Parts: sequence; structure tokens; C-alpha cells
Amino acid sequence: MKPVDILVVLLVAGALALAFHFARSRKSKSTCCGCPGKVERAPVADRTRSHYPYELSAEITGLTCENCAREVENALNTLPGVWASVKASGRARILCKTEPSEEEIKSRVLRAGFGVKRCAAVRRRGTAQEE
Repeated sequence: MKPVDILVVLLVAGALALAFHFARSRKSKSTCCGCPGKVERAPVADRTRSHYPYELSAEITGLTCENCAREVENALNTLPGVWASVKASGRARILCKTEPSEEEIKSRVLRAGFGVKRCAAVRRRGTAQEE
């Protein structure tokens, strides 16, 4: 075989492999990182900010897309009295009705399959519960 023939065979094989990969990924319901399709945001019952006198700031690790962020957000929002907002960059803002347990927050994030690099509690100002 001539070198040109070998090159043509390799190019055709590469094109077929790419076509197969893209066709398979379009059929799959998973996203870029393996999240199962589009993750819907879980509803938060109380969306009145003044009802949440405590705030935590956290840095979540292992997120690769908005679906990952929503997975963490949903895991946190299942905690009673918690309203979380998580960005794909890993920044999380967690509002709490009662004094937050940083360990419980970290535990929920870990159970969702992600890590916590930093978690710091901050008391919000201007609430009715402030002394």
C-alpha cells in the first residue's frame, strides 16, 4: 500500500469514529458530564428573603456544568428551612431560617457527589430576628 492510501484509510476511519460518537451522544439523554439530561430546579416553598436571617457562602468542587450546579442546589433545598443558589463556577449562597449546620450542608453536598472547598457562615443584616 502506498502512504497516500494509508492516509485515506486513516482519515475515513477517523471520520466514521467521530460520526459514531456524535450520533451516540445525541441519542443519549445525558449531558456533557454524565448528568441524566436536563436537571430541573426543585421548587423552594418559601422564597421570601427576609425569612432567612442566616447566610452561608460556600465553594463547591467538582462541578462541570449548570446541571451539576442544579444537582447540588436541589440536594441543599431538600433541607428544611434552606434556600440555596449554586452556580456552575462553584459559588454557592445558602440562606437558612435557623442557624445553619455547616456539617449538614457539607454532608448533603458530598452525598450529591461533589466536594466543598470552603464553607463560611455569615449572619445577614436587616432582618427581624437580628438583635
